[in-house]
Amino acid sequence: SINQLYLKKQKNWEDSKMLSKVCNKIVNLLIENHIIQKDDREIYYFGLYQMISFIFNTITTLVIVSFFNMYIEGLLFCVFYYLLRCYGGGYHSKSVIVCYILSILLIIAVLCITIKIKLSMLFLSIFVASFIFVFLVSPVETSTKKLDEKEKKVYQGKTKVILIVGIIVIVLMLIKDFYQGVISMSLSIIIEAFMQVIGLIDNKCGKQQFKLGG
Repeated sequence: SINQLYLKKQKNWEDSKMLSKVCNKIVNLLIENHIIQKDDREIYYFGLYQMISFIFNTITTLVIVSFFNMYIEGLLFCVFYYLLRCYGGGYHSKSVIVCYILSILLIIAVLCITIKIKLSMLFLSIFVASFIFVFLVSPVETSTKKLDEKEKKVYQGKTKVILIVGIIVIVLMLIKDFYQGVISMSLSIIIEAFMQVIGLIDNKCGKQQFKLGG
């Protein structure tokens, strides 16, 4: 339910008190002016938090890609990686601030790598291995995002579609000799595979701790 999702998110967002206060003030203002119902507080708080986070992350990303003057490469990586993360799963930090900082560093690192490296057999081998891994293993759930069997099948199907579309785009960019685009999109799959490996390790460690604690 929305209420359960709201409570779970509240627990994960404890380190982002400033944004939480802003959202609470806006929601309280809307309630006081009879724009929304008090019973719908959790829904509007959740939606507002998500919207502000998305806008803030988007602005940050645009600033970074503008600095590197790599709009297309940055867009290709961010969109494709975001979709893979949504449906492929993998490790997610429970801290919003840590997640935000890591995202910034990741985008910067990807753009730097895209500039520096060239397509090679080693890079292509890592890409192919990562593609196969993500294709077969997805989705990888986390402690904060558990999936039932029906959801797993849906997420698995969507991840495969995203990967196939990604391969088509990569092939088209190879034909057009747009190698930086190929590298940036390939890195999204490589990094997703890496995050899935960490996620699987984290899930295994969590289960072992649960058994010891039980």
